[in-house]
Amino acid sequence: MGSEGMGVWELPKGWEWVSVDSVVLRTERRNPTKSPDEPFVYVEISSIDSEIGAIVSPRKLQGQEAPSRARKVIHSGDVIFATTRPYLGNIALVPDRYDDQICSTGFCVLRANRDLIEPRWLYYLCRSDVVLDQVLPKMRGASYPAVTDGDILVSEIPLPPLDEQRRIVACIEELFAHIEEARGLRAAADQDAERLMPAAMRGVFTFNGELPAGWEWKTVKEVGDTERAPVQTGPFGAQLKSSEFVDAGVPVLAIGNVQWGYLDISDLKHVTPQKADRLSRYRVKAGDILFTRMGTVGRSCLVPPEADDWLISYHLLRVAVDKRRCEPKYLSYCFRGAPQIEEQIEKRSRGATRAGVNTAILADLRFPAAPLAEQRRIVEYLDAVQAQVAELKRLQAESAVELERLSGAILARAFRGEL
Repeated sequence: MGSEGMGVWELPKGWEWVSVDSVVLRTERRNPTKSPDEPFVYVEISSIDSEIGAIVSPRKLQGQEAPSRARKVIHSGDVIFATTRPYLGNIALVPDRYDDQICSTGFCVLRANRDLIEPRWLYYLCRSDVVLDQVLPKMRGASYPAVTDGDILVSEIPLPPLDEQRRIVACIEELFAHIEEARGLRAAADQDAERLMPAAMRGVFTFNGELPAGWEWKTVKEVGDTERAPVQTGPFGAQLKSSEFVDAGVPVLAIGNVQWGYLDISDLKHVTPQKADRLSRYRVKAGDILFTRMGTVGRSCLVPPEADDWLISYHLLRVAVDKRRCEPKYLSYCFRGAPQIEEQIEKRSRGATRAGVNTAILADLRFPAAPLAEQRRIVEYLDAVQAQVAELKRLQAESAVELERLSGAILARAFRGEL
């Protein structure tokens, strides 16, 4: 084996390094359009869930509907390996229910010679670094980097005796079953974490009958900053042409930047400082609240310090809050969690123009206003819950990475004969 290959470790006695093409059989093609009325299952690259390595969403077609790429015959136990963007890992083992069906020519179909190799051994090898590290350096093309069937077939793999292959595969699948169970528990924990914040806000803003003593109903305009327009939209957005945006300058916040409770600034457009000066009335200040008036109406967030003096687009409304009358973050939490506001938006936006929610509707929204000291206590409590959710998500993300590493470590040990 050449120095470029993966066979750099010493194999156990009775094992050997072989090329993939030496342990697979020839495959065939079939043109479904020659049987126009015959139904078939078509597996394309998008049919694969790369995370679990399985066919999850094939299409059922009539022969006459077959695309020109629907030509490769697959059988139960075949390994299909997507040759376009192979780094995505669109690799799957064909189950019994898709025996004698058709896949895209975008796959390399590997049909194990079962006298030499167990199909699942070949499948796990293809999903491991053993094969991928040999295939990926051979990618060609910029927009759609791809490899050929031949690039995969010349890959070298460790081959133990058949009985040993089956024993190790059984060990791999037992260990992977425990990992999948852990992933399921992690997913459930993720869902629990997602429910914490809505539950906390419902607990704060749901009342049985009248408001608590000292609370009162107020409208947004009643707590607005009278030195600036309390509620304002920037109607310039639709007038800006793509040619007016520049690579660097003053950021322009669009509807996609405003998420539930936070500002996503991963994708921003900019205008020149000169253009921004002409549009200065549409600048926002740290502590303002942004509110989406179209699309998913009612997404809102507080403007963070780093977005101070940025511009807003036509699809957003801005609320400037007088801190002597209301804590901006308290009102922001109300927008996100007070069911009374959701009901008002749904009722009043029904008869609105294509804007969905306009300046007048937002200004007249009524919210449950606690005394200022109570508002600050509520903000502190909800901030603490939000921080707890963020920490839970961080820990869950770390556990997901560890589970992925564990899967790779299991395969690495398997292919060195250490299981």
